[in-house]
Amino acid sequence: MRSPASAAVGVLAVCGVLGRAAPAAAVTPDASAEWGFRRGAFLARGMAARPVAMGNVFTAVADDPSAVSWNPAGLGRIRAFQAVATYDAGGRGLGVTYVAGAMPAGPGVAGAAVVACNYGEYDLRDANGFKTGTASGADLAAIAGYALRNPRIVGGFTGLAVEAVNEAVGGTLVGLNAGSVMPVSRGLSVGWAVLHLGPKVNGYSLPGVIKGGVACVPAAGLTIATDAGYGLADEAFWAAAGGEYSPVRSLTVRAGYRWIGQDDGLEGLRGVTAGLGFSTGRIGIDYAFQPFGDMGASHRIAVRYVAAVRPPEAAHDAVVKGHFAGRTQDGRLNIAVGGMEAQGVPGSEAGVIADILRRELVGVGSFNVVEKQQMDRIMAEQTFQQYGCTTEECIVKMGRLLNVQAMIVGSFGKLADRYVVNIRVVDVETAKVVHADSAAGRNVDLVLEGLKELVGRMVAALLSGGRRVE
Repeated sequence: MRSPASAAVGVLAVCGVLGRAAPAAAVTPDASAEWGFRRGAFLARGMAARPVAMGNVFTAVADDPSAVSWNPAGLGRIRAFQAVATYDAGGRGLGVTYVAGAMPAGPGVAGAAVVACNYGEYDLRDANGFKTGTASGADLAAIAGYALRNPRIVGGFTGLAVEAVNEAVGGTLVGLNAGSVMPVSRGLSVGWAVLHLGPKVNGYSLPGVIKGGVACVPAAGLTIATDAGYGLADEAFWAAAGGEYSPVRSLTVRAGYRWIGQDDGLEGLRGVTAGLGFSTGRIGIDYAFQPFGDMGASHRIAVRYVAAVRPPEAAHDAVVKGHFAGRTQDGRLNIAVGGMEAQGVPGSEAGVIADILRRELVGVGSFNVVEKQQMDRIMAEQTFQQYGCTTEECIVKMGRLLNVQAMIVGSFGKLADRYVVNIRVVDVETAKVVHADSAAGRNVDLVLEGLKELVGRMVAALLSGGRRVE
């Protein structure tokens, strides 16, 4: 088993000149013996600042463009164009530049990234060890991925990415990244990924890894995650834990720890990571610190950009903005559909309309929707009569009992020869109606078609801030 220190030395050494069939070398025989069967090892260093600051626990958390390098399935959570650019100052002349972007495309989300590992100037020596000069160079990698939504019965996303690695000395290798993320329950998700898988070239391979992770959101603004994996090239097990917390919308604090195989006392502190994130509008800055012992420390600075969500097509799993911003859990709005008042139609038909609204909102993926059975159980435990609850005061009380930020209520009835559905979205905190809409049709089929369009407009309004109705 290897310690975090030896792992760090290996990554830095390989990024420079390791694994290359060249007469001149800038690494020790010991390092070459331990890490010589890895190519493109700078990929295993970890890309971007946010994941590294969290201790590299990003398998189940991945939700930004760097997901193409951590777990391609996380791309599916992106609902508008995003980009991140990172510079990793690794010390001793090492510098890694990483740029990634992602955006919805077709039925899924596409992402791409480029990596440049500049290892500075190194000595060239002949067979007798005498210095013959100096040289410099850079290793490059390009990654392209795509993620699709899983079947509704499973939930989550599955993604695939292809990477091409070109080293200054040693040629080109091709690898594969794949993974999935799936929700388990409210605020809890799991994920798995295989990274850097590819055939050996002249006895050398990419730093392949198999890993799994769990992420939970126990409270608003707090994410806790853990990952564990196995390195296929170095045959080493590792485990990590970390998280991030946002006490206010503009600030995020991150920390983590990554353990590899054994504990070597204070040397194990080299597995500690930490960082900060600052956001203002659609622009954010992230910083990550990662110590590597005698090899110095890595300081990563990243700039990120998130474009506005394009409603309603790009609404899936979008971070809620505007009116409800800062009051969501895991970036999703907690929402419940109350009973629909029947007007001139059987009560069972109004209940069906409410069920359809729940189903459509769940399908969007941007909301934590309270299930009908759960809502009935909570209301029964509180001896609360939800049917006939139509006043704002009553609706707000119901919403607080259900621990949601918004309640959807309304009516279904018949006016002359037309069926009409009316809905209102009530902010539980302020008791204000933040959105109101209706759908109508001469028959049920037309009403159902109109209901889907109504949901689309409602989702667009909620994600972009809502249309206040006084």
